[in-house]
Amino acid sequence: MPVTAIFKPGKKQVLRFRDSGERPSGGSGPAGDAYPADEPGGMSAFGRVLRDGGILCEDIIGDRFTPDEIERALKMTLPGYDAQRRMSPSHRAFVPPPGKGQPFAGAVLLLLYPGEDDELVIPLTVRTQNVAVHKGQVSFPGGAREPQDDSLSRTALREACEELGVCTDDMRIVGALTPLYIEPSNFCVHPFVAYQPYRPSFIPQAIEVSQVLEVPVSHFLDEKNVAVEEWFIEGAMRRIPYFGVQGHKVWGATAIILSEFVAVLEGLRDSRERSLD
Repeated sequence: MPVTAIFKPGKKQVLRFRDSGERPSGGSGPAGDAYPADEPGGMSAFGRVLRDGGILCEDIIGDRFTPDEIERALKMTLPGYDAQRRMSPSHRAFVPPPGKGQPFAGAVLLLLYPGEDDELVIPLTVRTQNVAVHKGQVSFPGGAREPQDDSLSRTALREACEELGVCTDDMRIVGALTPLYIEPSNFCVHPFVAYQPYRPSFIPQAIEVSQVLEVPVSHFLDEKNVAVEEWFIEGAMRRIPYFGVQGHKVWGATAIILSEFVAVLEGLRDSRERSLD
């Protein structure tokens, strides 16, 4: 059974504003209570109306981020290892062990696009049982650098085109996250973040991809979606943190990369809060 999450990526931003004489429309009741959203008069232009005259303002500042904000944040010093290890399995190696040989170079793409209500969405792939490694696991589109790739960012874009059928000049790279060593496949993976201004028309590569999961960014910021289990791996019980996503357990390298991306978003949210002080 899952146990308590090992970290808290940040709770939903909730602000209460007291009005100054002009009460928003709504009913009356005991102080401090809020109307349910479906009650008559229970909503204002800014959020739910509280019975004591305030407003519960949700998501105006909370977990919504723009591509330009994320691009600026990715140009700053990255959270790096400290953020990666929050979702790292207990037995994970972050550097190649002796005798492993030179790691292969690869790249993955963390794609962002607007979903419902313009909230940013991340597509993840569920790998088939036909692939050589990481069978059935949830991952980003990505793979090894090929001779025709003039850069690792081009590798990430090419792999997204091959695996998801997302092949468009409308996609732009907005930044990169910290490279990550993956021991089972002996790869040093470079994660790139890209933005496309509309939802892609996915055409999954059937040999490699069994399903595409479209996940709102806020899902990864919600601590309720993080858990830890003990798994028997390589002859011992291992502590495995994961994100629960649409019935799947997103763990390993994918969760580690998402963990650093979450930390970047946390930094954005914290800077917003400081600007209000």
